[in-house]
Amino acid sequence: MKNLAKIILPGLVFAWATPLACMAEGQKTAPTLSAFGSLSPDAIVDYHESLEPDGRTLIYRSVKVVSLDESGKQVVIGQVLERTRDGNFRIVPGRQPEEADLYRQKLCQKLGGVDITNDGDGLIIEPGTLDGVACRGPSPNSKASKYLPKAGLIEGGVLKDTTMENSGSEPSSSAAPASSDYVNPVAPSTSVVVNTNFAVHGTVQYGSTQSGMATGRLTVMNKCVAFRSDPVAPGASGYLQMAVNCWSDSVAGFYPTLVNGCIPAFCRNDYGQVAVFQ
Repeated sequence: MKNLAKIILPGLVFAWATPLACMAEGQKTAPTLSAFGSLSPDAIVDYHESLEPDGRTLIYRSVKVVSLDESGKQVVIGQVLERTRDGNFRIVPGRQPEEADLYRQKLCQKLGGVDITNDGDGLIIEPGTLDGVACRGPSPNSKASKYLPKAGLIEGGVLKDTTMENSGSEPSSSAAPASSDYVNPVAPSTSVVVNTNFAVHGTVQYGSTQSGMATGRLTVMNKCVAFRSDPVAPGASGYLQMAVNCWSDSVAGFYPTLVNGCIPAFCRNDYGQVAVFQ
């Protein structure tokens, strides 16, 4: 006799009659409570897991994200995710629904960059994150990067609470390779109301004289996280942008944001905050 299990959450009911250990190829299972992290059930439209022909178990879910066209509105996008060994989710490159690709491409365009969420090994997000986006901007030494928004809230496709000019600590030459090591992370600060879907972004500008990996990690309210890593060659410089859709807490207060940027030589952090009001 098959085991019967059920998960009941506000607005969501999942039930299945197949033991998870005996899941056959192409078979679907319901999620465990841990699959939702700290997400509001209202933000999850659909969720199931499926055993693929290559032996991987992929997560297919649809979530509500902030509209890039209308302030205060939400849209639904699908996602294909793979759970990592440490319990996070990887946005599987090349497997994303068209509406998700278009959403991320549009968001990166508004940030002055190009969507690279599908590049390489993909973007890593934590279970409490509705969606994540990784963008690559122009060289941090170029004239264009000086006027790009560095961090802030994204509302109706409008970038708010942003720093529009760089600190001037980066090299000014756009042609010369990086002759020194530097990392300039910028974390977002903004305000939202309780129980709200919101999107924020942060950036990491870097230059490296060594080969290795450059990484950027955006953490919002200790639960919404997007992580990206890129290989770098000696003399390389780059501009990483990361954005997350996050669900604010039901308790008013001040919550931290953090952008961590690393190159082979060292790491640097920048801090901000999200003020959550009733």
